[in-house]
Amino acid sequence: MKKILLYMFVITLIYGLTITGTLAQGQVDLDFENYDEEVNLISLRNEYEVS
Repeated sequence: MKKILLYMFVITLIYGLTITGTLAQGQVDLDFENYDEEVNLISLRNEYEVS
C-alpha cells in the first residue's frame, strides 16, 4: 500500500514540476521528457498491482 502511495506522490511531483517548468521557461521539450517518465512510472505501478 505504501509503495502505491509513493508512486502516486512521485507522479504528482513530476506533473507539478512539468507545469511549473513549462510556465517558467516556456519549454515544451521539458514537458515531453517528463511525460515519458510519468508513463514509465504508471506502467511500473500497474505491474506492481497485478503481481
